[in-house]
Amino acid sequence: MCKKRALDPRADNGTKGSVIDKKGNSSNNAGRYPKEIYMQLFTRPLAFLSLLLFSSTLLADFPIVDDDAEGRNIRLAWNIDMDGGVDGDEASGFEVGFGTEVYPLDQMIVTYTYENRASEENHQFMIGIEEYYPITEQIKPYGVAGFGYRRIDPSATTRGDGWFGKLGAGVIVEMTSSFSLYGELAYLVGEDQLWRDGADYASHNVSALLGVRFSY
Repeated sequence: MCKKRALDPRADNGTKGSVIDKKGNSSNNAGRYPKEIYMQLFTRPLAFLSLLLFSSTLLADFPIVDDDAEGRNIRLAWNIDMDGGVDGDEASGFEVGFGTEVYPLDQMIVTYTYENRASEENHQFMIGIEEYYPITEQIKPYGVAGFGYRRIDPSATTRGDGWFGKLGAGVIVEMTSSFSLYGELAYLVGEDQLWRDGADYASHNVSALLGVRFSY
């Protein structure tokens, strides 16, 4: 059963994102300095993007990576909340990533995801694999699995960050040898309540991606 955490109704008095513990105590970010919060919001995305760039460079130089034009790709996608979790305000965001063939895998991928969920700005970094099951040369269904870390907006709630796993499927439609469209549907499950779900928080979520891939 999915565990959920309730928001403190007293959060409306200006202390956003308060959480009630088992003893009925409320905690919030009221004691934190705004400068500290803003610095975290600025530095965390930069850290994730730096790690993504480092991982992409490392994979690109891996000795068993396939050097053909179809092996390496940069991807950009619209991240869509399919869980309907946010009442009257669906989550929205984007995902960028790098993929390459690493024998015997079809693709080893690293991705960064930004998500705005009910005014909470969250960040995800993930490492995963993709396996292709081509129908034709142009149409390739695939499966994807991976794990990652989700960074929660510190200015919106006192909830902690946490690890999550991903399992999904998608399809790639190759338009040219270097340009493809793709769609993906995935189930995400976390070690804690990492996703806002209406007035509560849930330990799982369903998301979709619609995007493009540039091979080189």
